[in-house]
Amino acid sequence: MTAPSVPPAVPSAVPPAVPSAREGGIGRGVHALIPSAPANPSAGERATAALAPLRTVPVRAAAVEAAVLLLTELGTTAQAESVRDACAETVAHLRAALARP
Repeated sequence: MTAPSVPPAVPSAVPPAVPSAREGGIGRGVHALIPSAPANPSAGERATAALAPLRTVPVRAAAVEAAVLLLTELGTTAQAESVRDACAETVAHLRAALARP
C-alpha cells in the first residue's frame, strides 16, 4: 500500500498580515500619536497626562462654529435625553471658547 499523494500547495485566500506599527507598515504613525502607557507610571508621567487636556491648540473658529451648528441640531432631534444633555453641555463649552479673546 502506498501513501496518498499530497495535493500541490494552493495560494491562500487570506491576505498576508499587516505589519505592526513598530514594523513600519500601515498605521506606523499611530504609535507616535497614541503611545502605550508604561506599566508603572511615575508621578511626573501621571501629572503630564492629567495636564494634557489643558493644552491650548490652534483651531479655526469656523470649524468650532460648524460643530456648534451640528451639535445644536443633534441636540434638538435626538431621542435620548442623555444625548440631548451632552450636546447642550458641549455646545455651551464651545460657545464659551468662541467668546474668549
